[in-house]
Amino acid sequence: MSRLARLRGPAFLALRGATALGAILYGFVLTYAFARILEPTVFAAFILVANLGVALWLLDLGSSRVLYVQLRRRHLAGTLAGDAAPGLQAGAVALLFGLLVLAGAALLGLAFAGHGYGGALALFFAFSALNLPWYVLRNVAGAVDRFIAFEAMEAARRFVHIALILALPFGLPLWLALVLGNLAWVVAFALAIAMLRRAGGLGFGGVRALRVFIRRNLPNLRRTAGYTGSEFYIYSYPPLLVPLVHGLGPAVIAFDTAYKVFRGANTLFSAACDVLVPWQTRAHAAGDRAALRRATVVAAGLSALPALAICLLLLVAGEWFFAALLGGAATVPREIVLLLVLLVLANWAQTVSNYLLMHTGFFRAAARTALAMAALLSLPALYEVLRGPALVGFTAGYAVLYLLGAFAYVVLALRLPLGRAAQVRA
Repeated sequence: MSRLARLRGPAFLALRGATALGAILYGFVLTYAFARILEPTVFAAFILVANLGVALWLLDLGSSRVLYVQLRRRHLAGTLAGDAAPGLQAGAVALLFGLLVLAGAALLGLAFAGHGYGGALALFFAFSALNLPWYVLRNVAGAVDRFIAFEAMEAARRFVHIALILALPFGLPLWLALVLGNLAWVVAFALAIAMLRRAGGLGFGGVRALRVFIRRNLPNLRRTAGYTGSEFYIYSYPPLLVPLVHGLGPAVIAFDTAYKVFRGANTLFSAACDVLVPWQTRAHAAGDRAALRRATVVAAGLSALPALAICLLLLVAGEWFFAALLGGAATVPREIVLLLVLLVLANWAQTVSNYLLMHTGFFRAAARTALAMAALLSLPALYEVLRGPALVGFTAGYAVLYLLGAFAYVVLALRLPLGRAAQVRA
């Protein structure tokens, strides 16, 4: 590893850690603020809209990962400057996703126009769903080694949003916080687009560039779509199923808050793995398996630190933590707190493995495993629907089957990128 790489690693780790912590803090700050300014039914409606905004991630269909792989190959080979097509295609995909977010917000605003909070719900949807085009830009930034500057923008944007939400219980109107939060998104997008255009990783592509991207990458897009759809189902159906079975009320608030710990842990693990991706992909492209293994061990070690910290917090003070956070709006059962420990550890192993598989181009293997895992994790949902509300039983079934899926991903990572010469297997 070069001297420059050694200097950039800690900087990226610090910034990525800050944005990951910001993402987790944002989720809990949102819960804290909304629990104190909204009635329970309205609070639950905002939770549902937030989950719908996050669920829009499904529409990515894995295209961001495909863009990353093709941009990264050209960047490492030194051919990106003479080939504008990948940047135009990235711009076309990001533009499409941005338009979809705006259309969704407009439809939501029209659907709830007769309610007093319809406009706020539309603004909140955009506030949550703009992560979809932002994720495209994140992958482009990583592919062309602009990840440090991008993370600095993300950290600033994230903490502006947290400050706005924290001001809600102290009198800041909800509509004003959401307007200012969306303006912060506009500034972040403008800065990121300008930077990536200068780096040659992004262009203003239109319908033609989008068609070319789909046609040339159709096999991999099918695989990543299967993977993304399965991942969407696996992670998004629990918080959507619980309100359908239990109704809008304390059970939804309790489960959603506990589920934020599980998904928040994934954010920290992803942050740790992000730091090593540039070195993993360089080692993979060079056919240096020893360097690839070293980088992966470091990724596993870094991400193990938050895993252990979260598990310790849950085991020692989990019930107190949730009680203080929710302020009497709901109670998280002790059994669910313990099951979260199992889910956090399983997600740690799966995240390390998934990051390696997807960034080195093993889309087919990851997609097949995700499809099998989605089918397996349907069983707890069927039990919850057919046998009636049983929040602890549903969570237990989900956690055990999720652990089996995580083990499968670990085996794949050991056999494929870590176990053979560097060669992308679609």
